[in-house]
Amino acid sequence: MELSNTEIKIVVKNMAREIVKRATAKNADKSDYQKFRDAFFKKHGIKSEADAKKLAGTEEGKRLDEAYKKEYGEYMQKSPTPKNAALRTVAVTYSDGTTITTSMAAHLSDADIKNYFRAGREFNIGSGGKDKMVKVKSVKILNATSATAKNAPRLRGIYKDKNEAQARVDRENAKKENANEIHTIEKVGDDFHVVADKK
Repeated sequence: MELSNTEIKIVVKNMAREIVKRATAKNADKSDYQKFRDAFFKKHGIKSEADAKKLAGTEEGKRLDEAYKKEYGEYMQKSPTPKNAALRTVAVTYSDGTTITTSMAAHLSDADIKNYFRAGREFNIGSGGKDKMVKVKSVKILNATSATAKNAPRLRGIYKDKNEAQARVDRENAKKENANEIHTIEKVGDDFHVVADKK
């Protein structure tokens, strides 16, 4: 199986991103999960992730795996945002002007979300089998008090231009998988929100 030029570019870009991520990891703020993992390793005398991997398949590895599952479950119960909390909603604006609203896991901190959608990072926002690699311009974490948050569960996109919003509505309403939804535009402040409601 041969990779296309686009696939090769994506693989190389992901590899480079991973190298940079690992090189800068020591300077980055650690996520809650990383803090838990580091504390678990220290408590159980594990010096590194490589040492933990060496234990895989051994009796000691099985014991540590059980302890990890138990302690992580307890940790998540004590977490300020339990696993069953509502998803976080974010609006990501891309360099081409497109804004897409998406959901993120409830336990992620603002820093985790902003790091994931950091400016300059590329995402494929294409659809229908057509790739469209676009860089992130900004990310906005929507909270319960914002005007946008009331639309969050039904929000499909935020646009500055009404014609672009209408084009999105037309595309969404034409999709077969959206047969049970009707997409419309709602004006919120200076923005045009494309929202979906059940028919």
